[in-house]
Amino acid sequence: LAGSSLNAQKALMDLHCLPKEVESTTDQLMTVTLGSQEGAFENVRMNYSGDQGQAIRQLITAHMLRRVAMCVLSSPQGKRQHLAVSHEKGKMTILQLSALLKQADSSKKKLTLTRLSSAPVPFTVLSITGNPCNEDYLAVCGLKDCHVMTFTSTGTVADHLVLHPSLATGNFIIKAIWLPGSQTELAIVTADFVKIYDLGMDAISPQYFFLLPSGKIRDVTFIFSDESRALVLIASSGYIYTQTLEDSSSAKHGPFYITNVMEVKHTDLKDMNGQVAGGG
Repeated sequence: LAGSSLNAQKALMDLHCLPKEVESTTDQLMTVTLGSQEGAFENVRMNYSGDQGQAIRQLITAHMLRRVAMCVLSSPQGKRQHLAVSHEKGKMTILQLSALLKQADSSKKKLTLTRLSSAPVPFTVLSITGNPCNEDYLAVCGLKDCHVMTFTSTGTVADHLVLHPSLATGNFIIKAIWLPGSQTELAIVTADFVKIYDLGMDAISPQYFFLLPSGKIRDVTFIFSDESRALVLIASSGYIYTQTLEDSSSAKHGPFYITNVMEVKHTDLKDMNGQVAGGG
């Protein structure tokens, strides 16, 4: 048993470390299959009309917002392959991707995607985020709004949850993030704060409410391990902040100011007038 284990470890080490040669017998290693559906991708292009149109245009042009118009709904435990598409006229469309995924060897270059359902959304959708742990859940964000839609296995809407992040004038939603490994924990990232909800417990009051002592939030991610759960945030100053998700930082004590700055040592990253590399 010990010898087999050593042989397996050596084989893995060789696989990762030894130089490898790639031999190709074809000029075309990959082929492209086009999936289409009449009307499925209409009005996907951003339209900057309406009350928020000018503000949205400015934020996207300044790279403070990134629009995400399509999202695959899938999870390791799930079996469906659905594609959610947002339209400019406040509508979400769910398409079935199995025609593309199951016919990779087909001689057809153009396959029809099945449209399963459409659902109205009462605002201009800027980003959509599927839950990697539960393919039923989709977070849909606008400039000031965040809704969580629950889909059935057939692609129809089973539930529509409206969150109330309470944004002040001038603040806007950057994106929503499902916390790693969780089916119910959702973080709403805005320019002024980060609120983390556990939708299985309370969809109104956040479990965590994080603020910066100065500057604006540009982006957030999460790093989880068996020992701890941490938030990592980059600010408009270019500084990177970290904060452990624990009882002392929870929202039951009120808003929590993040002050832990990650020290980044790099010759090109220098602090000039309170900003790193010209800001985040």
